[in-house]
Formats: sequence, C-alpha cells, structure tokens
Amino acid sequence: MRLNAIILDRKPFRENDLLVTIYSKERGREQLIARGARKFRSKIAAHVEPFCLIEGLLIVGKNKNYLGSAISTNVFAYLKRDLAALSSAASAFKVFERFIKENQADEQLYDLVVDFLTTINQPGVNFAFLSLGFKWKMCAILGFAIAPEHLTKNPEYANVLKLLNESTFEKIVNIPAVDLDKLDKLVQININQGGGK
Repeated sequence: MRLNAIILDRKPFRENDLLVTIYSKERGREQLIARGARKFRSKIAAHVEPFCLIEGLLIVGKNKNYLGSAISTNVFAYLKRDLAALSSAASAFKVFERFIKENQADEQLYDLVVDFLTTINQPGVNFAFLSLGFKWKMCAILGFAIAPEHLTKNPEYANVLKLLNESTFEKIVNIPAVDLDKLDKLVQININQGGGK
C-alpha cells in the first residue's frame, strides 16, 4: 500500500533496523520497521529522518508492519538548519504525538502538519508563534478548543486566539505580536483541558 506520510520519530530497532513513527494521510499514526535502515549503505535511512515528508510503501506483516521503501518529497532543509525553527517544530510535534492515537487517519490533521512544516521552513518567521498556532489549530480540529473568550478576559488575546483558529499559517505569520508567554499559557490551558497533559 502506498503512503503519503510525515516522519515523526525514529529509533534503533534490532541490529540493523529502525522503528519509524509516521503520520500518514491514509492510515494515521503508526510505527513501522524499516529493515536494514541502520546499515552503512542503506538507501532508505536518509528518507526517514524526523520532519521529512515521504511517499512510502507499507508492507503488512504477520505481527508488525514494515516500510518497504521511502522517497522524500520534502525534507524541510531550512527547518533542520535553524535551531529556533527546529525547537519550535519539536515542541509542536511533542504535543501532536500525545493527542494522536494509533491508526486513526484524519486528512485535515495531516494537511495541518504539512502546512505547518511548509510555513516554519522559511527564514524570518516567528517560529514560537507558529508552534502555538499549530497547537491551537490542532485542538480545534480534534474538538478540544475552548472558546477564546472563556480562556481570557483580555480582548487582545481573545482576538489573537480567534485569528489563530481562523487563519492559514501564511496569515498567522502576519498577526501582530503579543506576549508569547501569556499566549503560551492560554494554549497550554486548552491542551490540558483537552486531555493532552
């Protein structure tokens, strides 16, 4: 089965294999074994780095599923070179992985992750703000979003939270700056209320 997937994580598995966690458009989150990916001459290893967008081939096994092949369609090179961008993306993915269950595909969530990675892969954007926007939008898609006016009495922050929910990531980049620590606390309250503690 062909997959369009985002690599969330990878870990050594057995002597020569990798255990790769993906989120695919077709099947959602799952762990696949990439056979031989730790070998020196492995053709798949470079394609299963975290934050890579791949086209892969799923092989269904008796007890485990395998990633038969993978080709990167976007490696998000700038993101991996910029420590602030990488840190913000890792923070967003950490929350994403806590909320997402195994084998529950959601095309809207998949598109959200791809849009987020595409936008954060640019120089000059507010990476921390984009990460907060991703977390807020993810909660909204999953049905955990608290109405902004219930989170804060401050209309400035309530308006920013509404804009985060209604805007694309390209537009979020242009939202006027606010105190990120306060906004982060509001988003964290929403995450905790939604069960992603």
